[in-house]
Amino acid sequence: MTEVETRLAALETRLRQHDWYYVYSDDPGVNRRGFADKSAIELESTQLRQLGYENEVDALWEQHRPRM
Repeated sequence: MTEVETRLAALETRLRQHDWYYVYSDDPGVNRRGFADKSAIELESTQLRQLGYENEVDALWEQHRPRM
């Protein structure tokens, strides 16, 4: 597995495990952890997009984002 494949797999795991509804919690710890996790996901997504993996990152976001 290449470094990029490893990073994409890790991003998919983070997206799958992310608490997408952390902003609705009354618990400040949940909010802090959710915000920190979202920030890390966005940073990794940006870095992968800059490496030319826009389509892969977008597909992962689309697959794992909550449906409203």
